[in-house]
Amino acid sequence: MGKYTQQVSKFWAILVLTGALTFLFQVSHVFAYNYLGGFWPGQTGSTLKLNLGLDANMGANASQAYTDGFISWNSAGAEVSFTPASSTQSYNVLLTETNNSSVGWDGLTTLLPCNSCQYTSGTVLLNRFFTGSYVRGKIAGVATHELGHVIGLAHAGGCVIMVATTATRWDTCHLQTPQLDDINGAKARY
Repeated sequence: MGKYTQQVSKFWAILVLTGALTFLFQVSHVFAYNYLGGFWPGQTGSTLKLNLGLDANMGANASQAYTDGFISWNSAGAEVSFTPASSTQSYNVLLTETNNSSVGWDGLTTLLPCNSCQYTSGTVLLNRFFTGSYVRGKIAGVATHELGHVIGLAHAGGCVIMVATTATRWDTCHLQTPQLDDINGAKARY
């Protein structure tokens, strides 16, 4: 009976170990995107459609970066449609720039009335104090990132457009366009 007990114990040990390893290495989907908490009303279950107002007084580099940014989102398969508003059209979000040396950011998005409620409008700023020395891809990455906030995406980790710092986004990851996790976040939101 001693040998039989050892065999049964060994069998159960192998069975438990196999089950534990199967559980540990089971493939599961992990969401690598985060939300600010708010959303654009009337947009769920469809493509997010927003008119973007381009400030006519901003510099050519900022204007090009914003254009690159909304083209990136529109062509990424994220079910997002950003349209530049003509001078006679109303817009949801104003895209503009500042030159402010007293802050530490190169881009800033403000959604109104708050980041975690139903949005009615917004403003995106690129800070020329920093972006004035950026190459086109780097400033386009900042604009694309800020437009991700317009969608309602918050900062995320890893090599995604929504990573918090430009140093990581551009210098480490070399990104200027939305990545799969960014796209999945946008698609899941609306």
